[in-house]
Amino acid sequence: MKSPSSCLLNECARSSSLLAVLLAVMLAGAGRAGRAEEIWTEGESARSSAVTEHSWYSSVKKGLLSGGKWLSHFGERDGTADYDVEAKTGGRYTFWIRANPIQAALSYRLNRGDWAKVDFSKPIDSINIAADNKPDLRFVA
Repeated sequence: MKSPSSCLLNECARSSSLLAVLLAVMLAGAGRAGRAEEIWTEGESARSSAVTEHSWYSSVKKGLLSGGKWLSHFGERDGTADYDVEAKTGGRYTFWIRANPIQAALSYRLNRGDWAKVDFSKPIDSINIAADNKPDLRFVA
């Protein structure tokens, strides 16, 4: 079952900030041997993307990021990234995103469904990834 997924990286206030998008999808029901099916898609592996990189915003501790890379966007216009995600079986999945929760906005849609905004009001495992350790916009959660 192949399903295209899209993420719209919106900007916040005057200067946008976003994103190290790390996408992971996990089957909620138990699979073989009691394990859930896990589908892992790195944000940097987008089928296509239209983002604006910024040298300051991209100055991060890459060793803290999966694969040492991140898809980031910092600019006046919205950034986008499109992904192809294939599930071996149908069913209920839990959608996880690792992204910048600080003054950022992110929307996604699955299977051509409606766009949904990511709620960043209660980030989990937030870490400062700024190369200079400054407590600014460069966090992921």
